[in-house]
Amino acid sequence: MVDEWKENRSLGDLGEARILSRLAGYGALDGRVTCGIGDDCAVCRTENPAVDQVLTSDATIEGIHFRSDEDPVRVGRKAVSRVLSDIASMGASPEWVLINVVAPKEMKLRSLEAIYEGIQERLETFGGVLVGGDLTEGGPLALHIFASGSLPHGTAILRSGAADGDLIWSTGKLGGSAAGKHLDFIPRVREGIWLRDSGWVHAMTDISDGLAIDLKHLTEDQALGASVEVSVLEAMSSVDQALYDGEDFELLFTTSADVEKIVQREWKNTFAEPLWKIGSVVKSTHEIHLHDKGTYRLLSDGGLHHF
Repeated sequence: MVDEWKENRSLGDLGEARILSRLAGYGALDGRVTCGIGDDCAVCRTENPAVDQVLTSDATIEGIHFRSDEDPVRVGRKAVSRVLSDIASMGASPEWVLINVVAPKEMKLRSLEAIYEGIQERLETFGGVLVGGDLTEGGPLALHIFASGSLPHGTAILRSGAADGDLIWSTGKLGGSAAGKHLDFIPRVREGIWLRDSGWVHAMTDISDGLAIDLKHLTEDQALGASVEVSVLEAMSSVDQALYDGEDFELLFTTSADVEKIVQREWKNTFAEPLWKIGSVVKSTHEIHLHDKGTYRLLSDGGLHHF
């Protein structure tokens, strides 16, 4: 078999998953790192033995994540909400934020300030403090944001942890990002903390690349699969939109089936938006099946793949 790495193949030839798998080899764990590369955030110990810190970063780039004529306030909201969503998926509270801006010299200062107004609006609502960053001339416009959060030691909810028979839930409707939802989504910070405190959640991630991809993140480490209800996806938007649109930024999580009623009841008593039960974890290695009126079909690959 040809060694694809010795062949020095391009990123476009390899695809996102294989690139990340390769780069993960450069990471390292020490006694302070309890979860490294491979989850929505890294989880690290702090000098306070009662508190852990989560760390994440994300890029929002013109032409990929937003159009050049987009309202800059909305761009700022989206950029910072992406990292807030990562922090929410661990069940953590936002803490510190740094922003590296790459901007063309022709950009108007007022437009850049409007982006920061959108960022500040989100931080005032969901937590986190802007403490620094960097400004570099270049193009296209890109916002590279680093953020940290905190939570009680040992309580971070990881992607790994799902078990056979678990129920799969979403904190909101999926689909519709192409119609503008991707710019105005609400990071589920409050919901993430509530789910962490509940003690019911086995595994959690946020839906950024699309349900078809992100659901695999909850099952593949345990060599499990999933069964998803077509009727639920249709009630959300459409099957294809819910599976493949991506950038929903809802929280996707699993619980054991025996807490189903209490999860639904307590959620309804706490939050205005409904909780969606979309399927279950099954013994079907790395496969996702769509269940529709008694029949099952294997889900095709799709979603937001970089490269």
